Amino acid sequence: MLNPRSTLTTNYTLFLRKNKASFLATFRENTTGEFLELKGTWTGLFFNNLTGESEVNEI
Repeated sequence: MLNPRSTLTTNYTLFLRKNKASFLATFRENTTGEFLELKGTWTGLFFNNLTGESEVNEI
């Protein structure tokens, strides 16, 4: 519990990981047998790590 005459300061650093992937998707139409190919790249951000520090100071 904090003393009423104090301050609490908290700092967090969030680390993200960036992933990039290339893809090729092939689709075939059932009735005609026609093929469709889609090529592309995908990029996504994912949680990697979190660090934090807290500091209590008397006023």
